Amino acid sequence: MTSIWGVSSGSYSDYSVEALFSSFEKAQKFLDEYSKFEPDARLEAFDYDPEPPVAIEIITVHIDMEGNVLRVYDPRWAREGAVGFVGYGLADVWRGPRVLIWVVPTTDKERAIKVANEKRAIILANEAWGDHEATLALLEPFATGGKEPL
Repeated sequence: MTSIWGVSSGSYSDYSVEALFSSFEKAQKFLDEYSKFEPDARLEAFDYDPEPPVAIEIITVHIDMEGNVLRVYDPRWAREGAVGFVGYGLADVWRGPRVLIWVVPTTDKERAIKVANEKRAIILANEAWGDHEATLALLEPFATGGKEPL
């Protein structure tokens, strides 16, 4: 993959790319002058002609500690790799138990529930329930880049 260099400034809604260059040297020369007027200007590398992301169908499951399925979303398209552990949320906005949020690459709701429940059991067996960092560390070996084997 090829990269091009850009000079950008700002952040969030004020973010803008000021200029793009074919080489680092050209971008740096522009930045040296431009930063006199825009002190927060910076260099960034951008992928040129990147491969488009692969889309897969996913189902998101919300399951509580006891294995009660609280919500199963209809299948939708997402970028490959956007599967697995999302985090812990609340059963509802105001109160309720913590729920595991798991994304499964499938269009079969029963399979999605089965996978989420198996992950719930692994998390509970390792006493990581509710601890985001511990859950990530525990499940890292299962990372498959969106190609979950189950």
